[in-house]
Amino acid sequence: MRKKAGFWFFVAGLVVLAVLFSGCFGGVPPATPVPTPTTVGAKFVAGDIIAKTASSTDTFWLIVKYDAKTDMYERSLAYKKSQATWYRKDDKTELSDRSVTERIYPAKVAHVSSLLEVPVLTYSVTEAPTTAPIKKITTAAIRAPTVTGITPNSGMAGTTVSINTLSGTNFQSGATVQFAKGTSTISGTSVTTRSASNITCQFVIPVSALSGTWKLTVTNPDGQAGTLNNAFTITNTTATTAALPAPAVTGITPNSGNIGTTVNITGITGTNFRTGTGVRLVRGTSYITGSSVNAVSASSIRCVFVIPSYAEAGAWNVTVTNPDGQSGKLINGFTVINTTATTQPTPTGTTAPTTTETTVTTTTTTQPTTTETTAPTTTETTAPTTTETTVTTTTTTQPTTTGTTAPTTTETTP
Repeated sequence: MRKKAGFWFFVAGLVVLAVLFSGCFGGVPPATPVPTPTTVGAKFVAGDIIAKTASSTDTFWLIVKYDAKTDMYERSLAYKKSQATWYRKDDKTELSDRSVTERIYPAKVAHVSSLLEVPVLTYSVTEAPTTAPIKKITTAAIRAPTVTGITPNSGMAGTTVSINTLSGTNFQSGATVQFAKGTSTISGTSVTTRSASNITCQFVIPVSALSGTWKLTVTNPDGQAGTLNNAFTITNTTATTAALPAPAVTGITPNSGNIGTTVNITGITGTNFRTGTGVRLVRGTSYITGSSVNAVSASSIRCVFVIPSYAEAGAWNVTVTNPDGQSGKLINGFTVINTTATTQPTPTGTTAPTTTETTVTTTTTTQPTTTETTAPTTTETTAPTTTETTVTTTTTTQPTTTGTTAPTTTETTP
């Protein structure tokens, strides 16, 4: 009986062991959870300047843009000029994998709002005999414009004012010009950037323009602007002047001037000139506006013309415009002279007919039996003697452009 019970205990043990082993080796392993993919955003944006560390001094990259489709940065090498300014040596860019870029250059050291703040600068290298090569920056960073003056500096409502000189610094081609008073603005037309320090333009002042002083703003294409407060005065009149006669111009003194000089006009003569009149020289689409205009009387005006260096040489019309808009002009009344221009050789030796008598008294000692004959003058010498010879020379010069002088006749009296 005991043997039988032991047998069954042994069988039960085997069953338990079989169950345990099947749980360890024969079961299905639990499924491994699959991670949900996540979208990784770009760490940097356009305008960021990045480096290996926040204190790096060797390599800096300017992020030009990030392309989410390709997950790549477009970047350009940048160099530190000062504490807060940067520049590039060229405009080359390259594409770089986002993850690689962020792993190698994880530190953002600066940010610029526009790529214009990191301009491309040109370098020249000068080598001294005993020193290392010196790098010199020859082009400056782009700076904001400044406005220092405007000529003329006043105009009447309902008229068109031609600005001959708008002076300042850092003007760029494509700049815009505007008057402002409160919320009212008047934009300039025909704006031409003559140089970095001079702009010409026109303002069409509406009849409804507010009288008083207006500020003047010049804005460059890069968005940087300069302002001159109380730069321009607009006068507003409601008087009816249409019945008044138009001015007429009959003369100007002086009537010429050199390029690049200031010409003081002592008198523009004519009729129906009025106080507040404007004066300018016109040639085609070009014009030179007179300053310090003073209508001395209805028939005389004084003013000053500043003839710019870019003015075209030749004849210019003289135009006088009264405050009511009526004008008169003198065709080809003023000549602009270019003193640096190359001219053809001009004929010389032209003189009016003149007769000059010259008396020369000489003392001549002659030797015996010597006779010298020259044409057209004959000198006769006799026995040893000392004679005083009076030579009368009559020279007649006819008008000529070739420098030819009429024949000279010499009379010799023993």
